[in-house]
Amino acid sequence: MTDSLNRTILIVDDEKLLREAIAYEFNKRGFRALTAGSGNEAYGIIEREKIDVVLTDVRMPDGDGIGLLSRIKKLDAAMPVVVFITAFTDITIEDAYNMGACAIICKPFDRKELQSTVARAIRVASGAWDDFQATEDINSAGTGVDLLLDDLESSINGRVIGIGRGGMFVTSDRPLPEIQSRIRFRLRFNHKPPDEFNGTGVVRWSRSAPPPLPSSCGIEFIALDRKTAEAVQALTGHSKTAAFIPKA
Repeated sequence: MTDSLNRTILIVDDEKLLREAIAYEFNKRGFRALTAGSGNEAYGIIEREKIDVVLTDVRMPDGDGIGLLSRIKKLDAAMPVVVFITAFTDITIEDAYNMGACAIICKPFDRKELQSTVARAIRVASGAWDDFQATEDINSAGTGVDLLLDDLESSINGRVIGIGRGGMFVTSDRPLPEIQSRIRFRLRFNHKPPDEFNGTGVVRWSRSAPPPLPSSCGIEFIALDRKTAEAVQALTGHSKTAAFIPKA
């Protein structure tokens, strides 16, 4: 795992055998893996150590994962946090992304899925999205989101779109893609640069509404063209937003 060089990962879970097993796997791949059994213990480590990625369970005694996520984002909005959830977790995927989680993994999880998620979290934290050629046909892969908007500022202020550190929400009176769909998107603006947002992504949450109310969905960025990547970094850096995918 090339992203592991000089990286420190913190695994937070009250199940000792699980957190030690995860730490063992990442140590083998060149990470420096630290562990904690609660949110409060983890936060103490974060205050003392330089942590590159946090993996945390939600339900734990002595400080749960959601409280930990909130405290981390107040300390460092850009720190990548991966959240483990189960069917009984008291938080929606939509809320977790809005609070700043950069990935949600359901227990029990696949080892390769966890490794690839951590590698991606590190890349996204540095703004290193995959490159997307703006000349590609946006509909060549099938499902897409193609919206014509007035301008970026009024679209954000009017809650038509919202831009986060790793994704966006969009609203539309037209049908939107289903959850887990891999899509191409293009947002075209009539006024003010950037003229377009172009890229690919994965739909992480979706909310339907009866007409005439608009539906909305949250899209995680996978690849962005250069101008879009620069615009996203400028927007999120200026606002200091913690949200990975904002909530509509």
